[in-house]
Amino acid sequence: MKANWTKFIVLVLLFCLVLPACGTASVPPTTVNVPPQQPTNTLPAPTAEVATVAPTPSPIPTEIPTATASAEPTTIQHLTKPPEPAYIPEQNNIDCTLGTTTGDNSNVKIPPSCDNPALSYVERPVTSDTKAYLPYLDIGQTRFGGNIDWIFASEDIYAAEPPTGSGDVYYFFKLDLNYDGRNTNVILISVKNLPLDNVNWTVSGVQAWREVDGTVSTIFDQGVGADPDMVWARRSPNAIELAFKPSILNGPNRFAWEAWSYQGSLLPTDIALKTYTPDVYQIDNTCAWGFNVSAFGLANHCIRN
Repeated sequence: MKANWTKFIVLVLLFCLVLPACGTASVPPTTVNVPPQQPTNTLPAPTAEVATVAPTPSPIPTEIPTATASAEPTTIQHLTKPPEPAYIPEQNNIDCTLGTTTGDNSNVKIPPSCDNPALSYVERPVTSDTKAYLPYLDIGQTRFGGNIDWIFASEDIYAAEPPTGSGDVYYFFKLDLNYDGRNTNVILISVKNLPLDNVNWTVSGVQAWREVDGTVSTIFDQGVGADPDMVWARRSPNAIELAFKPSILNGPNRFAWEAWSYQGSLLPTDIALKTYTPDVYQIDNTCAWGFNVSAFGLANHCIRN
């Protein structure tokens, strides 16, 4: 009887040890179902290649935007100015003037001896209908000179008056470095629209161009260039004076020179000022004279009595 009771107790104990494991397997856990929520962080960019779509292009502006108010213009620093000109007596020439040949209601008389376009020698300080005389283009006396630091050139005009013709007014000198009378290997030193009261040296409106083997290049433009002090201009008021440094020649100081006046539009590509045909007006030039070289032999060389 006792043995049976003992077996019964052992069985009860074994059953109690096994019961938790069995209960865990058969009874579902008491978990709470939480509804899914949207993630707060964006998903990482996909690593796979994504097809690209070309964006709609912005309209192209039709005007160049103006500079901002804070932008400041570049200031050119000048280190030196020309002194009072020194002219050489032998570098002095007198050109034809038409001031005494004008009439009230008739065409301006142009003497044939003063005008020969075929020889690059023109005397046309008149409008295209030859009825209006332009005295501010009519060159009279011209002079040249210089020293070791500066070369000076001057052209007097018949009368200093406000322009009445059409276009800009240019006074310039043509330097023929080959002294062969051709429009190649030449330098043009020009001043545009020089005011009547501009008696002080200035680089405003002053330019210099060089032509070599058909290629025209700007070597000075109102202080912009290798030397901001290379070329200057002034007037007093009938005389237009230009001063330039010998370094502009890039070689010996020998050339043939001519004085010019012109009203119209002068571009670097017009260094030869077109072909001098009978329909070219508002223009005047002088004969050619040599500086440290003889210009004799040039078609338009100056003839001294």
